[in-house]
Formats: sequence, structure tokens, C-alpha cells
Amino acid sequence: LLAFASILYGTNFPLGSIMNDALNPSAATSARMVLASLALSPFLFQLSPALSKPALVCGCFTALGYISQSLALVDVSPATVAFLGA
Repeated sequence: LLAFASILYGTNFPLGSIMNDALNPSAATSARMVLASLALSPFLFQLSPALSKPALVCGCFTALGYISQSLALVDVSPATVAFLGA
């Protein structure tokens, strides 16, 4: 299971670079965030109300990280972005 997760994480940046060739970085990141929100939406109702604001702040920072990585993949090689983002 850990090896499979490592393989998925390792292919994240080359596939992101390929996605940026087909779409602009903001559209690619938006598509990833929408898919993630759909996958996690069943668990939204189980979230404690006290955790809603910290979860929103954490989500904003995570989205900012994905957007910056996607923009970096436009000009920098996927290996460099993966090394700097790890």
C-alpha cells in the first residue's frame, strides 16, 4: 500500500505537467479541486462545527500550494518542482 502511494505521488508532477499542456494551470487546478471536493463531500456532514473554520483555512493554504505548483510546472521541469515541493 505504501509503495502504491509512493508511485501515485511520484507520478503527480509529470502528469500535472502534461495536464498543463492541455489546459491552463488554473483550469487544471480547478478540475483537481472539484474532483477532490466531490470525493470528500460525503464526510462533510460528519465534521465538527468547531473544526469548520480551521478546515477552511487549511483548505485555502492547500489550494494555494497546488496553484503555485501548477504555475511552476509551466516553466520548470517536473523533477525540480517535485524536489522543491516535497
